[in-house]
Amino acid sequence: MEKELEGSQEGSEVLRTEKGRLEEERESLLRAGEEKEKALAALEEVRIGLQKDLGKKEDESETLKARIREFEEAAEENRAALTALEDEKKQSDRLRRTSYRRHLSEGCGRSAVV
Repeated sequence: MEKELEGSQEGSEVLRTEKGRLEEERESLLRAGEEKEKALAALEEVRIGLQKDLGKKEDESETLKARIREFEEAAEENRAALTALEDEKKQSDRLRRTSYRRHLSEGCGRSAVV
């Protein structure tokens, strides 16, 4: 009977030790779960912040694209106006040269008649 009692006490001690180890493991897992939950919450805040920043950047991008289109349209209009002015200048220069030649030829003709 003593041996049974000793065996029973040893079995109880093993169970108490195992119970203690399981309790520590449980507490450790709970702490790890809480830390994981905090980390996930922090990551969610970062994700939300990045999403807002991305939205702002997309808006800025659209605004810049619109400004670039306006600039390109204005540049094209300016190129067209410049081309028209250059054509007018060429035509004016041609008329001036023609007029000058006519003037010279008329002037030379008079001096020959005199």
